[in-house]
Amino acid sequence: MSWLLRLIRIPLLLIHIILGFILSFLAYAPWLNPLLPKFLPPWIVTTWSRVLMMICGVRIRYHGQREAVPTLFISNHVSWLDIFSLLGTFHVTFVSKEEVRDWTVIGWLATRVGTLYMKRGNNAMQLASGQMVSLLESGHHVLLFPEGTTTDGTDVKRFFARMFQAGMDAGVNIQPIALRYTEDQQLSQTAPFIDDDSFVAHVWRLFAIPSVTLDIHYCPVIETAGKTRRELSEASHQSIRQTLGY
Repeated sequence: MSWLLRLIRIPLLLIHIILGFILSFLAYAPWLNPLLPKFLPPWIVTTWSRVLMMICGVRIRYHGQREAVPTLFISNHVSWLDIFSLLGTFHVTFVSKEEVRDWTVIGWLATRVGTLYMKRGNNAMQLASGQMVSLLESGHHVLLFPEGTTTDGTDVKRFFARMFQAGMDAGVNIQPIALRYTEDQQLSQTAPFIDDDSFVAHVWRLFAIPSVTLDIHYCPVIETAGKTRRELSEASHQSIRQTLGY
């Protein structure tokens, strides 16, 4: 069964990625039309991401209510699948570590959907925070992975509190998002993208199973007014861990 699944999915994935390359090329080709956007239009990103997750066999179940107004979303981080699963749900700007830009295929795709990269260091953090504030004040959603890395999904690592400053400065609420991948009602061993895993190796394993279920939980909103970064960080962390039953 695994070889048949791969035989079907790999060509579909290659075609879909090529389509993404073509769409991105058009978005970055001002000589075709000076008015073309630098990044892909939101509806194209959402549709492309949704189809990508279908090819990967990711079945998504939603829980709770997502905020419609500009919000700083906070999520635990398990896999590169997180980004495109959420992008297939709503348009949001992701904030990611600088290293992701150089990841094979994933980095290229993440850049084309408008990911904001953050370098290490206080000065870089201040710069990224300022960019996040501008986006939030302009009416956009922003999403952070405050663990700073991916995990195997068995727990949630501590959050970096300074990453919450943008929400305070923009005066917007924070909504934690809890993600959990399962296979046959058990925690997925396939979905996590961790350690020195490569995109090709991960996709090869992922395409060998019929499907993986992703539960997306929109946790209760946390108001930023009158709270410190540490308090917001701890409240978000606790909310996600409680939702996942840790």
